[in-house]
Amino acid sequence: MKVSQVYNIVNSIQSQLFGETAVAVTDTTGLRALGEQISASNLYDKFVGALVDRIGKTIVRTLDTKVEFPGLLRNEFEFGAMLAKINFDIPAADNNTAWDIADPGFTPDQFDVTLPVTKVIYFKGTSTWRVRCTVPDEPLLNSAFISAQEMLAFINGITDSMEKSMIEKINAVSLSAISAMIAEKADASSAAYINLLDIYNNLTTPAGTMTAEEALRSPEFLRWASAQIDLIISYMDTPSVLYNEAFPDGTKVARRTTRDNMHIWLHSQFVQASKSFMEADTFHKDLVSMPYYKEIKLFQGSGTTPIPAASSAMQINVKVESGDEVQCDYVLGCFADREAIGIGKYQVKTASDRNNIDGYTNYASMANIMHYIDLSESVCVIALADPVITPPTP
Repeated sequence: MKVSQVYNIVNSIQSQLFGETAVAVTDTTGLRALGEQISASNLYDKFVGALVDRIGKTIVRTLDTKVEFPGLLRNEFEFGAMLAKINFDIPAADNNTAWDIADPGFTPDQFDVTLPVTKVIYFKGTSTWRVRCTVPDEPLLNSAFISAQEMLAFINGITDSMEKSMIEKINAVSLSAISAMIAEKADASSAAYINLLDIYNNLTTPAGTMTAEEALRSPEFLRWASAQIDLIISYMDTPSVLYNEAFPDGTKVARRTTRDNMHIWLHSQFVQASKSFMEADTFHKDLVSMPYYKEIKLFQGSGTTPIPAASSAMQINVKVESGDEVQCDYVLGCFADREAIGIGKYQVKTASDRNNIDGYTNYASMANIMHYIDLSESVCVIALADPVITPPTP
């Protein structure tokens, strides 16, 4: 069983999502009154070296956060190293021999054996990381607070920040799995990677020259694109082989994804543009009513500007399983069967180790997580540009 240490990747993804670094290729495989710092070191407490002795009042502030993708939590398991998924193909029709009884040479076939057609896919590999912090004994912090309650709030803030750090990193890894799935579908010739802008420009003669940035400000395009999205969702609710990939042995089965079993992820830039420029939100309300609809503000990162540009916020740039670097620009959204992506194993535990001599306790939270992506299920990506694929350097 392969267990990948992914703390560097998780930290990198989180930095991109927080706007600390620009969007970069991510390998998904393995306050002055606003914050003035006080530099007189003799005023610091003796533990973290950042608390000023005898503060009159202390406000403990940690990051407000929540699990962003609860719909990815699927059938969890505790024991074993792999997830097996059995797929059944629907049987083909054959001759109804009841109408052949009078034919010469008729042979009954009621005892013929017809085995079911099954395909079994195994998902293996676990990603793991941990976050750690040290909580001191009270004497090391007494000088920095004026009451036991304030000191307790500080200590609780330490442990609370650990818990929220784990949630944010799980969110980052979940979003990374979605981005990786989109990148794996990146094929300009595929019916499941749809460049809506290219189709729209080719509807006119001569062909139009609208750019992606112009499209996001065009009421006419936004109305047309909204209609196409509704059509795509309805088409995926019909048995088809257009939106899924073949099994490892090359065979393919028809898939159908009903609206109540479909992940619908749309980018905020498109959603807000549709609501603003179309001056109506009926389309948006229809989608929000679906059980697994989610508006995504960033696929991979915000860039480093206060108001993220569409070119950064809607971009995915990852290395896929083949080793190719895939850049997907202006991704409007993705529709996927719930069985196409999920968290098959999710284990988080906390451990502690006490140092009685030096007077502190170390706490650590560890996560073991298995994200799986099954491209034999229906997945459809909509964008305003063709993907750019760069093969690995020999």
